[in-house]
Amino acid sequence: MNEFLILLFIVQNVYFVVRYYNRPLGILSPVFILSMMCLGTLLPQLFTIYFLPNIYKPELIPTLLFTMISGNLAFVIGWERKMRIRVNNGKVAVIEIEEKWLKILIGVFSICSFLFTAILKLKSQVLDGVIAYQFQGLGFLGLILSIIYLKKYAPTKFVILSLIVCTIPIIEYAFSIYGSRQSLFTLVLLYIYLAVYKWPKKYKILKRSFLIFLIFGFIASLSIIEIRNSIKSDDGYLSGVGNIDFVNNLKKSFTNSYNPKAGMDLGNAALAINRCKEIGQYNYGFFIWDGFVFNYIPKRLVGETIKNSLMVNDDYMRKYIRIITNNITCTTGYYDSFSAFSYFGFIIYFFLGRLFKYVYLRADFSIFFEMLFLFTLINTSVSVTHGLQLVLSKFEFVVLLFIFLGFTLKNRVLKFNLSKTEDL
Repeated sequence: MNEFLILLFIVQNVYFVVRYYNRPLGILSPVFILSMMCLGTLLPQLFTIYFLPNIYKPELIPTLLFTMISGNLAFVIGWERKMRIRVNNGKVAVIEIEEKWLKILIGVFSICSFLFTAILKLKSQVLDGVIAYQFQGLGFLGLILSIIYLKKYAPTKFVILSLIVCTIPIIEYAFSIYGSRQSLFTLVLLYIYLAVYKWPKKYKILKRSFLIFLIFGFIASLSIIEIRNSIKSDDGYLSGVGNIDFVNNLKKSFTNSYNPKAGMDLGNAALAINRCKEIGQYNYGFFIWDGFVFNYIPKRLVGETIKNSLMVNDDYMRKYIRIITNNITCTTGYYDSFSAFSYFGFIIYFFLGRLFKYVYLRADFSIFFEMLFLFTLINTSVSVTHGLQLVLSKFEFVVLLFIFLGFTLKNRVLKFNLSKTEDL
């Protein structure tokens, strides 16, 4: 039974990857990215669970794989299902960033990339990581807006300079501060996005290059601990990379990638799903609210006790998850979905797919929606590898940000174009 479910999971994601790889602009779809992450990041962990029955009991696998397979399928259905846009007299109304504010936002957000890395280097007790990563989010928005500008308009020195200002801190964070796979993936995806629209005739070469990058990235990411240790080594920057046996680590990851000091993301999901099922307590989607409280209610202002009291999720499960993850690893988005509605947790992934589709269809008409689509697209992978809230928080971040920056927005009415709905 377990072997069949593992094979079904592999076939499902290979099918989605091939299907979208062969579609026009398919590599820029959230389905392609999600399925590639399932194969490149989660599949080795799934085999580890299978080959370590002394740590992960075989009876954990069916529920875990049902959650994974049904969640992925629901996401694809949510993305592919047709969606109507309200059209009046052949025109559609969208929210747009006013042109006079566009370059100002690009410049301000770009500077935030440098503030992000500066705060991390300070290691200040006042400016903690939560504040730093809000600046990183703004920096990513600066990069995205720069790329959208260059895609739509003739390049200017200011926008090119802003693009460089955004890019350098992300590269520094990815290669010398932390060894961030997500940051490197973000850069490559966004530059591929720009290249695809600037040189559409080169799409075949670009999509092959992106696929090769992902494959090599998955292989390298299986040695991420050694890479990060090399970055932090006193012997010099990346001094030990040449000694890393990437091939052996690849082989090992399919048999034993479990770390007793940190747990393992998908293994944590299997354990947490099983415990959630045993106690029969579900949060019915309120994990989204808990994530909002965690990210945007500062304990320095309200106090830790009040902040914790605002959370709905069962305290028992929060403590259990802290134990199995050691506050280092994650429980993946699959636990999030199961913790909400048990075996019907795929509903969460369905609505996530619909949310992506809603933003995507409006991205052709609006820089604001294109920015929002790209900001969430670059985080699609973490919806399965880390947690659903990490993707949903990007929507929350943009909504809260532009509540304060509402004066930069306007309502815009444009002629409706059916091109995207016809593709899907």
